[in-house]
Amino acid sequence: MAEAGVVASCPEAYHDHISQACKALGLQKAFGKTGDMVNDLSGRDWVAKWEAKVVMAVVTKAQTMGATKAKIICLRGGRFCDQELARQPDLVRAIKKEMEDENFRVKVEWMEVSDFCEDYGVADGASSVQQKKGAKAGGKEAKKKNDVKDWQSAESAKGKDAASAGGKGPSK
Repeated sequence: MAEAGVVASCPEAYHDHISQACKALGLQKAFGKTGDMVNDLSGRDWVAKWEAKVVMAVVTKAQTMGATKAKIICLRGGRFCDQELARQPDLVRAIKKEMEDENFRVKVEWMEVSDFCEDYGVADGASSVQQKKGAKAGGKEAKKKNDVKDWQSAESAKGKDAASAGGKGPSK
């Protein structure tokens, strides 16, 4: 069964690192950072805007893939994490409504950034963020290039492991 994977929440300090990981892993990114397009939308209820963004990301990804279920990954530690967590039941209901399928399965998983990095074979986000804070502009570019190479290597190794196991990606 195809599963639509969406990362819906991420601490802002890890935004760029996890965004690149999402691209490399084929996960849809539905989180943002200060100053992104969600901030420019009218209205003050930021969490409702976030919810709409996540719902549309999940529905679009699922419909494009022909998926029968979705996994939403939320990484703990963001400024609005508790508010987003409180919206989880509404989020699932909204996705089922937009999918026009009450039986569409939605799993929401809250995890630490380090657990995400470990589970999905991503270079550790915490050390990357610390290195970026101490790096100069030229060092930041080199670090980004190295991180992308690390993800590509991890993806390649993961694909080989999955192929030899007859499956796809990490399992829990």
